[in-house]
Amino acid sequence: AAITGLREVDAVGRRAAEVLPAWEELTRLAELADSATPERARPVTVPIETPSGDRWVAVTGVEFDEGVVYALRDVSDEHAFEQARSDFVATASHELRTPLAAVYGAARTLLRTDIEIPADQHDRFLEIIASETERLTTIVSQILLAGQLEEGRVDVATTATDLRPLVESVLDSTRVRAPEQIDLRFEQNGDRTVALANEDKLRQVLVNLLDNAIKYSPDGGDVVVELEGGTGRVRLAVRDHGLGIPQGEQERIFEKFYRLDPALTRGVGGSGLGLFISRELISRMGGSLTVPLASDAATFTEETLMLVLVADDDRAVREALERALELHGYEVALASDGDTALTAVDSRTPDALVLDVMMPGLDGLDVTRRLRRQGNRVPILLLTARDAVGDRVEGLDAGADDYLPKPYDLEELLARLRALLRRSKPEEPGALLRFADLTLDLGSMDARRGGRRFELTTTEAHLLELFMRNPRQVLPRSLIYERVWGYDFSHSSNALDVYVGYLRRKTEAEDESRLIHTVRGTGYVMREP
Repeated sequence: AAITGLREVDAVGRRAAEVLPAWEELTRLAELADSATPERARPVTVPIETPSGDRWVAVTGVEFDEGVVYALRDVSDEHAFEQARSDFVATASHELRTPLAAVYGAARTLLRTDIEIPADQHDRFLEIIASETERLTTIVSQILLAGQLEEGRVDVATTATDLRPLVESVLDSTRVRAPEQIDLRFEQNGDRTVALANEDKLRQVLVNLLDNAIKYSPDGGDVVVELEGGTGRVRLAVRDHGLGIPQGEQERIFEKFYRLDPALTRGVGGSGLGLFISRELISRMGGSLTVPLASDAATFTEETLMLVLVADDDRAVREALERALELHGYEVALASDGDTALTAVDSRTPDALVLDVMMPGLDGLDVTRRLRRQGNRVPILLLTARDAVGDRVEGLDAGADDYLPKPYDLEELLARLRALLRRSKPEEPGALLRFADLTLDLGSMDARRGGRRFELTTTEAHLLELFMRNPRQVLPRSLIYERVWGYDFSHSSNALDVYVGYLRRKTEAEDESRLIHTVRGTGYVMREP
């Protein structure tokens, strides 16, 4: 039932061939082991069509006197991972061999003693060796960085950064190596130029975008960097009037190793990693990197400023948080009570809320409950002077994503806020994770078990996602805290246990079997019963 997508009641008791049309092919391919030595059974991995879509299964058969017992295991995720790794290795190998071949060919030619090489050709071969060696170094660095980004091993700590001097510095260094027919310009609209960013990583992204704009403008022309502030987000755009991006390719250019057809780009090409890395870095700074869907040429836009609504009845606390958050590159809206906070959310949804629990009228818990009932999934951080376990649980039960007792350390508040904002980024619509009869929609944060649908809070969804991406693996508590909350909790914290309890209640609401199991002294594991 878990493999076919059918409910157990619809599968049990039916002939296998009725449930799986490919059953006869599966049993023909399976290698049978004797019942006396079942450990010798060697699984055969094959693709099958099921009502829930195409899947890969590992089939094992053991022969008994009464018949044959077949065991099927869904290995679709493992197969996809291996296929992606194989494709990565093949493409990386190709990317590395190309400049190596050029260097090798030029070097071998220069080493020949049976021919006389003219001085101009001799210098040209040396230029080839130098440029291709530089290209090879860049590709190796990009491959390593792409892998580190995918594994989450790149630190992209952000601080309040004035983007104007950064952009001007990058433009100055780019002008030195730009062709004469390229006119690099800078335009600023609005007074706000400070955003939450990592200066080194943003510089790397801008250099890559400008290099692309120049490279794909073989006939020259304007390359403009626009800086626009004052609309809630600081917007950076790199615009050129070069070859442009064909319709339908605007999203694909951000895929790893994807390159446009050379016939459309006059032979201009690259490693296919620069834009993938740039989008990943911008995403980790809390921004987005996009291309307009309709454009004669390319305009890459980055948005990096996020709106935080602070609701607290204490004026001094509000103003202190406002100054601190603005200093770290956030746009801040303020509310002195719960009703004002709800009105502010209705007029403009913030990227995150920081709510005091104890406010006159509607308190922080009431605001949280109302927003969740409305289907609003904005990340919520509760501030509370009450630090008892029951108070924390009440806040999480109301739908909050995190809590912080007063008095709080400002650095910890900022770290928790960054973690909430990282986790709140929407996934591509339709992206699904499956384990047994459990399905998680990464875009809507809705889940299904069998035919039953249930909703999840942001933190519940990210915790469940972590388990479903690592099935049958024991996950230590420290790793879960770091991956889901983005920072270390104290050893006495019970936030993880509380959220696992929430997930169990939702995934087992109709007496379904348990999927999330406790590993005493270590952590948790998602596995079949």
